[in-house]
Amino acid sequence: MGIMAFLKDAQQLAQRIVSSTSRSALREALEATSKAMGFRFFAVSYHPGRGGRGPVNLRDHNYPHEWEESYDRRQLGLSDPIHRVSDTRAEGFRWRDGPTFIPYTERDLAMIDEARRFGIDDGFTVPTNVPGERPGSVTFVTGHGDPFPDDMLLFAEALGHRAFQRIHEIERRRPFASRPIVTDRHLEVIVLIGRDKTNGEMGELLGIKEDTVMKHVAEICARFGALRRTSLPMRAVLEGLLTFSDILP
Repeated sequence: MGIMAFLKDAQQLAQRIVSSTSRSALREALEATSKAMGFRFFAVSYHPGRGGRGPVNLRDHNYPHEWEESYDRRQLGLSDPIHRVSDTRAEGFRWRDGPTFIPYTERDLAMIDEARRFGIDDGFTVPTNVPGERPGSVTFVTGHGDPFPDDMLLFAEALGHRAFQRIHEIERRRPFASRPIVTDRHLEVIVLIGRDKTNGEMGELLGIKEDTVMKHVAEICARFGALRRTSLPMRAVLEGLLTFSDILP
């Protein structure tokens, strides 16, 4: 199917993905999306053992069960070369190009060869690296003997990002009502903390007394459950209250 012919299908698939309200519904949407683009398998996951927030057990796929058992038994997720490439990139990449981004070890090559024995051929992985979150990815994979749908990669990248965002919302996002309630003045103080300003400097910049600044900092720490003021800028970014560009001068 050509790009123009696929546009209408892509819109419908994207709508199905973003309207999914459960893991099972999203799985069905991803299976349909993979098939429509010419892929046989899909996988979506946070990468284990790489720090950041996010559940380590968030993973869904339709790979052969035998491959899943072999992969998990030997804990290949901790050294998976596709994950390692994904953790260093912002754009999607084809598996065959992996060694151009990072050096592959003999163990990496052996893992890829074994996957092929289970019918897993080449793939396209979409990295989803969000600051403060555990790295993750969405992957679409061809089976043995399947032609690789190069003309679908733009759609795969866009739909992959939407799928990860949706599963992130289903699994991790807290309701807005449960997030810390802070005022505009609180946000101004957090920004200045991120810029390494002292209480006195903040008071001068905001036109308030130093003891008022101290009261604001204490209130903000209490609302975030923070022990130290230095963690407030990162907490505000992770809650979606500020961006890094707000804090960095």
